[in-house]
Amino acid sequence: MSLSHGYDEERNSLYFHSASEGKKLDYMRASPSVWGQVVVDHGYAEDECTHRYATVMFKGRVRFLESLEDKRRAFSTMINQLDPDPEPLLKRLLNSEELKTTVVGEIQIEEVTGKKSPGIVI
Repeated sequence: MSLSHGYDEERNSLYFHSASEGKKLDYMRASPSVWGQVVVDHGYAEDECTHRYATVMFKGRVRFLESLEDKRRAFSTMINQLDPDPEPLLKRLLNSEELKTTVVGEIQIEEVTGKKSPGIVI
């Protein structure tokens, strides 16, 4: 399943947020052991019949964050990594009542492997 996410290097964790119900949450709550993949598509290589890419695969355990402090840390991580102008969004979201009821997950990474096309620098 696809997720917008942010990586917390200090905790070696991925954060994500979700709607409050759905199959994704049902699966993760039933089995918190997860496997995931992050792909950076560098596009088709003309005249080579191949795609250039970098990919990271990981295994981990998901937990759902309850405290407002943990949710703020997660959203701050995601927004700072994904939004080109994070300050207005951080100011609005981190102090909103919405955050209390938003489902936020943390995937604590246990194993990592990866692969990339020759010549791709990561």
